[in-house]
Amino acid sequence: MTSKVGIPATWTMTNVEAVSEAILSGSGFPKEFQGDTDGDYPFAKVGDISQVFRAGRKVINSAGNYISEQIRKKINARAFPPGTIVFPKIGEAPRNNYRVINSVEMIFDNNVMGIVPKNELVDKDYLYYYLTTRDFGELAVATAVPSIRKGDVGSIAFPLAPLNEQRRIVSKIEELFSDLDEGEAALRRVQSLLASYRQAVLKAAVTGELTKAWRETNQHRLESGEALLQRILQARREQWNGRGQYQEPQPPDIDELPDLPEGWVWASIDQLFNVYVGSTPSRKEPSYWGGDIPWVSSGEVAFCRISDTKEKITRQGYENSSVKLHPKGTVLLAMIGEGRTRGQAAILDIEACHNQNSASIRVSETDIPPGYIYYLLMYSYEQNRRMGQGGNQPALNGMKIKGLTVPLAPLEEMKEIVNQIEIISSRIDALEIWCKTELARSATLRQSILKAAFSGKLVLQDPGDEPASVLLERIQAARPSPSPSKPTSRTGAKTQPKVQPTLWESS
Repeated sequence: MTSKVGIPATWTMTNVEAVSEAILSGSGFPKEFQGDTDGDYPFAKVGDISQVFRAGRKVINSAGNYISEQIRKKINARAFPPGTIVFPKIGEAPRNNYRVINSVEMIFDNNVMGIVPKNELVDKDYLYYYLTTRDFGELAVATAVPSIRKGDVGSIAFPLAPLNEQRRIVSKIEELFSDLDEGEAALRRVQSLLASYRQAVLKAAVTGELTKAWRETNQHRLESGEALLQRILQARREQWNGRGQYQEPQPPDIDELPDLPEGWVWASIDQLFNVYVGSTPSRKEPSYWGGDIPWVSSGEVAFCRISDTKEKITRQGYENSSVKLHPKGTVLLAMIGEGRTRGQAAILDIEACHNQNSASIRVSETDIPPGYIYYLLMYSYEQNRRMGQGGNQPALNGMKIKGLTVPLAPLEEMKEIVNQIEIISSRIDALEIWCKTELARSATLRQSILKAAFSGKLVLQDPGDEPASVLLERIQAARPSPSPSKPTSRTGAKTQPKVQPTLWESS
């Protein structure tokens, strides 16, 4: 039997305020009291909440900072009782929908809000799981610094089930979620193994192990890497048309480099290829933008092949700046950034320019397959990133890129290496896509479980349970009436609370 609002007849619709002892805001945390790792109270910040939530846990019981009872009194900080549901309330953090339950008495900073459940009316875990279906990012008031108000949290519509049924629902949710957790953990282990396997393949490729058998079979017909290097150097001398006398590129220092297979040789990027740093036409000139010349930003250099770009420049922008148009087969390398961008590479499948935060390695001006250099840069990604550390903004530069070392194999062997990597990579890619698909399916299944839970369809109703409406009335009758809400505008009018869809309704 179901009521008009789509919940069982023994349930009732109320709001979060009605099932809460209090909705609390955190306390200010002066810097002079921060840094202690021992004390009477954990003092948690948004980062502590984020760390717990992102680790797949719902319970927080420690923090990066602790304070004593004496300091708590001195700064007038309020401790949240165990069982409080806490979440970020200010800035962009609410959009991440982090929320956890503290299992010990804790203090939270003033960027955090907490809901203290009425335990005789609502199971804290039942309320917690319901709140995970709400998008708190949409709840934040759009001001210069977005923030969540207590009134908007309190007005969230809430389907209250009989207390015993709440506990059965929580038990069933956690049983099903436990199964999903195990499956997701297995998928993530597979993802980790695939990443390790990909790196192992790349290492085997650039050390000659991948093509060892092929090389032994074809050694008699291969031009050596040394002969190829000399041929490239001679071609560059003959094609020189720059200013002044041609300067021989710098060879690598091989004293500390490992031995290579017979027929291979160490070379530098500078010896093999022309390298250019990009540039950006003036943003102040609208006529320079919106044309038909592809222009690559460093964010697009993400271990991929580039066949189109987000932005394009005009012929006027091209002619009035120092940008260069690079041929197909050029390998781009991102030079700047603290995030994952620095050190990533891409292959141009089109002619394109690029910005000053990346460098172009014109591999296609030689016979060397661009894929070989691309996979070499993929293999050495972490090492190249370390080269760019230091300074206010970690970065590679043109000189560092020219100095990168290349284990130069015979030309035909490099082609075979690329071929074998791509065969193996296609299999790895397929498995990685399968893992992502299954993880997304698991996330969708979680939402389906929650949808069933809070519409009364996850567990059976027990006729012997006290109806939620009766329980709510009894609890309210036994408590003093709350004081009226304070006016929230200068006119004294109350603002209308926001009605928030569940995540499954908004998806």
